[in-house]
Amino acid sequence: MSSCISNNFTTRNKGKREDISKAIQNPTSKDSKIIFENIDAKTALQKNDEGLLPIEEAIKARNIEATSLLMSVKDCRYPIYIYDKILNEGRVDIFKLIPEKHLSYKLLNKLKKRANKDLEKEFLKRIEATELERLIIEGRAHEIRSQSKEWVIANYRDKRGSIDKRKINTTEILCIYGDKLAKELIEKLKDDKKDIKEYLLFVASKLGNRSMVKWLLKSNLDINSRPDNNDGRTALAGAAFNGHKEVCELLLDRGAELNTSGEDEWEVLVLAAQGGHKDVCELLLNRGAKVNSIRGNKISALMLAAQNGYKEVCELLLKNGAEVNAINEGGWRALMLAAKNGHEKVCELLLKNGAEVNAINEDRWRALMLAAQGGYIKVCELLLDKGAEVDLSDKDGWKALILAAQYGHKEVCKLLIERGAEAYAAKKGGMTALVLAAQNGHKEVCELLLDKGGEVNAVERSKIMALMFAAENGHKEICELLLDRETEPDTISEDGWRALMFAAKNGHRLICELLLNKGAKVDAVGRSRARALNFAVESGHDQVYRLLLEIGTEVDLINGDGCEALMLAAQNGHKEVCELLLERGAESDAVEKNKARALALAAQNGHKEVCKLLLLDK
Repeated sequence: MSSCISNNFTTRNKGKREDISKAIQNPTSKDSKIIFENIDAKTALQKNDEGLLPIEEAIKARNIEATSLLMSVKDCRYPIYIYDKILNEGRVDIFKLIPEKHLSYKLLNKLKKRANKDLEKEFLKRIEATELERLIIEGRAHEIRSQSKEWVIANYRDKRGSIDKRKINTTEILCIYGDKLAKELIEKLKDDKKDIKEYLLFVASKLGNRSMVKWLLKSNLDINSRPDNNDGRTALAGAAFNGHKEVCELLLDRGAELNTSGEDEWEVLVLAAQGGHKDVCELLLNRGAKVNSIRGNKISALMLAAQNGYKEVCELLLKNGAEVNAINEGGWRALMLAAKNGHEKVCELLLKNGAEVNAINEDRWRALMLAAQGGYIKVCELLLDKGAEVDLSDKDGWKALILAAQYGHKEVCKLLIERGAEAYAAKKGGMTALVLAAQNGHKEVCELLLDKGGEVNAVERSKIMALMFAAENGHKEICELLLDRETEPDTISEDGWRALMFAAKNGHRLICELLLNKGAKVDAVGRSRARALNFAVESGHDQVYRLLLEIGTEVDLINGDGCEALMLAAQNGHKEVCELLLERGAESDAVEKNKARALALAAQNGHKEVCKLLLLDK
């Protein structure tokens, strides 16, 4: 039995930043959950005018559902301060939302400093702590001392790196909560746990536990061992990455190796620069660290310092001979990384030291494009003043203006146009700045681009495509704007779509009304002979198909697959739609090209109530 298949498409809107703020403040709105579910990693990391990420707004508003959805955005890596804010809230219900992968030694160390017993208890529960770990955190050392060695071994989780779902082990907990007890237990376990002292040295170093490090250095241990199975870093690497200068000095004085840190080839200086620890970087350079050290993918200390906005670290590295135009495996340079993250002062410093302003990476992206995408107008101005070419594109035709328009950065768009950017240039697929601004609901950017004008045919093509994308994504004000600028409401696209079909498919009744009032034909067909009614019925959008029926759309017209509206409603289990269509005269015996009937389609898809309705109509 075949089924009725329409021209399905994927909704491309990923959610506007301002829409997210509204959804956070209005959690009961029916559109809020849809907005959150459509957020991608890029949008989740966009700040509002107050400099807050969406998740910060949600935490501040105590919107638990929004916080939970934002916490689970795919491929989104929040900065560490987000988890600090959650700890500062001190609320167990919000703390529970932290993903298991972030329940690490860093979080526990911060939790201890806040002395919040409720959160400590929840942490223990989340990591499924052993009895030994619970007693350590609760400070009940006397009970641990009364236990046998066998009991300690049984309760000691020594797996390093990722431990099943856990990101913390007993040694880390012990080092955070009990110096004296740690020394006693390590002495007790040294013959039973492989390189336990070396591992404790690594943990104490990354935590900055100077007294523990000094005690361990009295032992005969391998200071350059890599006992952490997760990343193979040395104790010096752990201390440098976390900014513990005094511990680094202790380790270096005992012969710790400078220019090797682990199996992934992270150099110690690179790690210190990534964390923005200028004093540690200075120490390492004075002790002989190579300033142009790289890690496995050829990223340098300067690149990471620039990426994270650490100007003073960048100055130090450049003063010591860092190569300003060095590239990594993807062709990225320090200037590109600084521009991408909006670090104006770092960009200025790099340019003064000879950074190439129009350099490209392997995808032909440039610093200006990266800054424009992020909306960093000061960085864009700086780059343009230093000779950045305004209209260069990547291999797919993306330009700085198109990127800025996509993310609604009006002032950046205005700047780029003033500096000579072509307003209606298109990337591959015909997408212009106007189309992408319309797709993502950026009305002010659309107005700016429409006012600019351009070559007539290019402008008209762009307006028509923009109308379709705005209709698809429910941006009524932009549809009104485009129609007021004499955009044809009923033009068919190359792949057979009309704006009314897009609006009907997604249930945008007000946009359907607008298009119909402006002259869109209710029964106009696409390439597959599908009509707006087919899409509204298939998706079950009550208000839209009722509107179309009121306007006078034909009930029994078939599409290119031989399907009429009743068949689509039956196949998708929309009983109320079927009832309405039958009332309006739909033929329940109408057949598609392969003789499948509405009843058979409903039965095939398990829609019992629809089957009953259609049988009664016989």
